[in-house]
Amino acid sequence: MNFKYLFLLLGATALFSCSDTLSNIGSSIQPESDIVTLSADTIYLNNNITTFKADSIYSLSNTALLGSFSDGTYGDLQCDFMAQINCVDDFSISEDTTHTIIKKIKDLTVTLECTGYIGDSLAPLQVSVYQLNNQLTKESYSNSNASKYCDKSILLGRKSYSIAGGIKKKSVIQNVITFDTLEISLNDNFKAKYLDALQHHPEWFKDAKTFQDNFLPGIYVTNTYGSGMILKIERIQLNVYYDFYKLGRNATNTADSILHTYPLVSSMGVTETNFLANRYKNNLIDQLASNTTPNVTYLKSPAGLFNRLKMPMKMLISKVGTSKLNGAKLIFHADRVDKTKTSYPNPPALMLVRESELTGFFNHSIDMSSKKHSIATFTAATNTYTFSNLSAVLSEYINGNETFTGDDVDFVLLPVNYVTDSSGNITKIIHLHEPSAVTLNTSADMLNLSLIFAK
Repeated sequence: MNFKYLFLLLGATALFSCSDTLSNIGSSIQPESDIVTLSADTIYLNNNITTFKADSIYSLSNTALLGSFSDGTYGDLQCDFMAQINCVDDFSISEDTTHTIIKKIKDLTVTLECTGYIGDSLAPLQVSVYQLNNQLTKESYSNSNASKYCDKSILLGRKSYSIAGGIKKKSVIQNVITFDTLEISLNDNFKAKYLDALQHHPEWFKDAKTFQDNFLPGIYVTNTYGSGMILKIERIQLNVYYDFYKLGRNATNTADSILHTYPLVSSMGVTETNFLANRYKNNLIDQLASNTTPNVTYLKSPAGLFNRLKMPMKMLISKVGTSKLNGAKLIFHADRVDKTKTSYPNPPALMLVRESELTGFFNHSIDMSSKKHSIATFTAATNTYTFSNLSAVLSEYINGNETFTGDDVDFVLLPVNYVTDSSGNITKIIHLHEPSAVTLNTSADMLNLSLIFAK
């Protein structure tokens, strides 16, 4: 007989015969007060959420929108902007002024570099560029009054354009610039004024402030004809196309004898140090804002529609009691909208933030690392936005770190965009400055707060 297997058999029998006694050892040592019990509960929020109209948003951004768009589902949107043009210190369109003659500016353009568009690619539109009459100040919100700065008395340039013909790089078709660069040639009067300033008032180009004070306070770029398309603009520049003529030396280096021609371009742009005032106007959304249709709410950007969620904090505290809230999940289900009825895409992300903190959050007076907000990204496969763990946000009230009056705490749900670092950590959150819209299903079986807490 193999004694090796006999000893293994006897050892296993002895071990399992003692299993009942061993299973009770942990509980006999552990005090009852240390035993952790996980509990789960659900709070239905279908009657706690409403749509409201956002008249403006904090709009300081490096990007802009231009155009107008009509939508039968989510209403109309009109976008334009005012901007300061930056002038680098001691700007000159030629670094080598020795033996250099600037004879003629070939073209002077406002150039809009675009990253996309929404709407009808065949829609014909017209853009006009006006000079500001007054210095542009810091306009933080998207409902700024353009007439405060510009009476449209100084037209600098005008251009007809469309996206027809597909996405192309600086393609010109019958005087129409197609995506993705739209260049508006400025008129001869402004070209002559610009050339005169370069030749006779180089001190005006000393720095940005001097340039704006003496020559160009800023520009107002707006659509003056057509509808059906909105451009997403990533960069705004004032480009100068010119030939400069440089005198060369003869073979014996005793006299200037040869005239060389060099085509060049110099650029000034809108940068973070200058003011860019985005203006958004949403029309025909009052009906959605005062929506009476059961079990739906609406979101729209930019500066369109937000949701107000009354978080039943008193009920939440009564359920959790003195326990630790380990998990709190909230899922928003988006209705699948017939794309033949709207061209608005879904927002890429939503933020849930306390309403009392909404303004301060975006103007950077609120610490972004605070436990007062949460982000959910859109999942196309399930058509949902999932706030996977709101426990940190809600625990501030449960633990008594934050106080409130009444039964509820008001939160706002709104479209946002955000920036991450190389590790995936969110470093910046801004209002979504792109056209988007979504309808949310807020029925009881679709909108509920799932809780897990330890006792």
